[in-house]
Amino acid sequence: MITYRPATPADHQTLLTLARETFAETYTDLTPEDLDHHFNTTLTPEYIESALVQDHVIFALDHETPIGYIQFGPTDPNLSKNIHRIYLRKTHQRQGIGTHLLNLALNHPIIINAPEVSIDVWSENTVALRLYQSHGFKITREYFLTFPSGPSETPDYFMTRKNPAQPSPNPESSL
Repeated sequence: MITYRPATPADHQTLLTLARETFAETYTDLTPEDLDHHFNTTLTPEYIESALVQDHVIFALDHETPIGYIQFGPTDPNLSKNIHRIYLRKTHQRQGIGTHLLNLALNHPIIINAPEVSIDVWSENTVALRLYQSHGFKITREYFLTFPSGPSETPDYFMTRKNPAQPSPNPESSL
């Protein structure tokens, strides 16, 4: 049974492990050195601890085991809103769980009251691209990441969405 719950600062190790594992599952073309670089510069314990304070994170759980998450914010009402990360274990993809996580974020007061929300996505992640486009996101910029092994050969997209007046399907305002 799939359930959803907000993460707390006490979940920092669980989120760090899940973030690193799902990132590695997604970016299978990265070298071990590139993954290590990303884990040591971006997905650090300090970053995760900070994210749990500055952003909102919701876990997807399968029988209480975390299988995915969405991170969005920041919670500061004066700053632009971004969906920073949405990752799901490969074993649980294409079951509507990612869509549900996205809807939870889009209907959360942090996001729904913002005039615009943005998200970054790897151009090769066609499933995610279709999901975001089906929720009104449009590609507004293309850029290339650089890793220790060199620049990425495929771009990432920066996508934005103007928030509509009504919520997305399946809102759960309690999260």
